[in-house]
Amino acid sequence: MSNNINVSTLTTADIPLLVTAIIRDFTTAQIAALSSDQTSLLTSNQIRVLSTAQVASLSTDGVGVLTSAQVGVLSTTQVQALTTSQLSAFGSVQVSGFTTAGIRALSTSQISGISSAGVVGLGASQVGVLTSVQIAAVTTDDVAVLSSVQVGSISSAAIAGVTTAQIAAIDELAGNLSTAATRAFNSAQVAALTTDGAQSLTSVQVGLLTSVQIAGVETVDLAVLSSVQVGAISSSAIAGVTTAQISAIDELAGNLSTGATRALTSTQVAALTTDGAQSLTSVQVGLLNSVQIGGMETVDVAALNSVQVGAISSSAIAGVTTAQIAAIDELAANLSTAAIRALKSSQLAALTTDGAASLTSTQVGLLTSAQVLGFETADVSVLSSAQIGAISSSAIAGVTTAQISAISSDAVAGLTSVQVRSLTSSQIAAVTTVDVAALSSVQIGAISSSAIAGVTTAQIAALDELAGNLSTAATRALTSVQVAALTTDGAQSLTSVQVGLLTSVQIAGMETVDVAALNSVQIGAISSSAIAGVTTAQIAALDELAGNLSTAATRALTSVQVAALTT
Repeated sequence: MSNNINVSTLTTADIPLLVTAIIRDFTTAQIAALSSDQTSLLTSNQIRVLSTAQVASLSTDGVGVLTSAQVGVLSTTQVQALTTSQLSAFGSVQVSGFTTAGIRALSTSQISGISSAGVVGLGASQVGVLTSVQIAAVTTDDVAVLSSVQVGSISSAAIAGVTTAQIAAIDELAGNLSTAATRAFNSAQVAALTTDGAQSLTSVQVGLLTSVQIAGVETVDLAVLSSVQVGAISSSAIAGVTTAQISAIDELAGNLSTGATRALTSTQVAALTTDGAQSLTSVQVGLLNSVQIGGMETVDVAALNSVQVGAISSSAIAGVTTAQIAAIDELAANLSTAAIRALKSSQLAALTTDGAASLTSTQVGLLTSAQVLGFETADVSVLSSAQIGAISSSAIAGVTTAQISAISSDAVAGLTSVQVRSLTSSQIAAVTTVDVAALSSVQIGAISSSAIAGVTTAQIAALDELAGNLSTAATRALTSVQVAALTTDGAQSLTSVQVGLLTSVQIAGMETVDVAALNSVQIGAISSSAIAGVTTAQIAALDELAGNLSTAATRALTSVQVAALTT
């Protein structure tokens, strides 16, 4: 029956209604006579029953309007039946409809027959299944229209088929090749990269290059690599970088990775330009060993910046000469904690006064007593309050009285309570009266009971109203001579706790005028044991404030003391 059908009379409404048996009965002539409108209406089931001869008979106009869904139902046998003419009529929509199995079924002649307009329709999964033979069949013109996603989908197995002409055509899209594809690059393909292609390589791709591959890169191409690309050169590949290439990298040497920096040979380090040395990052400088850094010219060390100086490792610092230390000068403040700890006495001795003054409080805090003792008195005199305050309690114990006296009044203010507590009686006695007067309440409260013995009467007087901040232990340790040296303001500043600690000997040493200046709370704090030391003159001086004596103190009054009470 189908042989009598005039397909030209079939309406667009008729086409989808044709049963598959009728479609299967169509001659190749009838299939070829289907208009593009009619072809576009063929259902999936109708397309599935088409023979290879019928498929090959579809008009180019007809296949050009097939939807991606219609192309998607073609079997591999039907796909292989498509002619190059038909495939040349395929646009991006039709090509995108091929299943991965359909793509694999295409012959090299069929691949070559697909137009550039059709090639752009290839999806990532479709490109990914192309064989090396198939991809080699893609024309250079078609390769040039591939998108970044398509280029990135070329498999490692297929990359072997990419010709040097195709590599050049990919140009700056080479940066989209996958990790696996980049690894599979042969030397001829690497050499075929254009300058734009080399610049387009990602850090991941550059990191995959072997020493043989990177050695083949022209010096001019290495010179145009970006900082990110230079930083991606692997530690194994760096061995292939020539001294000429190192010089060409110039100030971008600062972007070499940790692994690559460690792998640099002495010859390569020597090939660094001055700009290259200055470009090294703190991480890179920190990786240099004592031999490498010791080989640097003093002028190069002097050209390093503060961050670079701070990166010199504790193991490398041993290679820094005294001349280099002096050249670092005030940048010594940037030496790391570990480097400061590793400094030899000869290196500390090589510090200039500016170098010593530049040290941070953290650095000063790391110095041992032996290192602190190495400071000249002149160096101590320029230390700031922050620096003085940073000296550790263990190190401050080694500070000489000459160094103590050399500390400026401004710097004395930096002494912490921990440091003051560590001072010996001889050290505290070395503090000038002017400096004592500048001490804070917290510092005074930190003077230990053992150190209080070294406090002179002049220093006690200098404490003035801050005497009230002396600790319980220090108050107990005061001698009668020191108590007598308290000013009236000093006596009035004593807390009730401090007054309560005074013994009969201590309280007896108070001037009558000082006792008279005590307030009601202080008088009430005089202990029952201390009241025995209060003289009749002091009792009289209490006057009407005697009423504030505690019950225990009142009980302990002698008849002589009671008789001394004023009316």
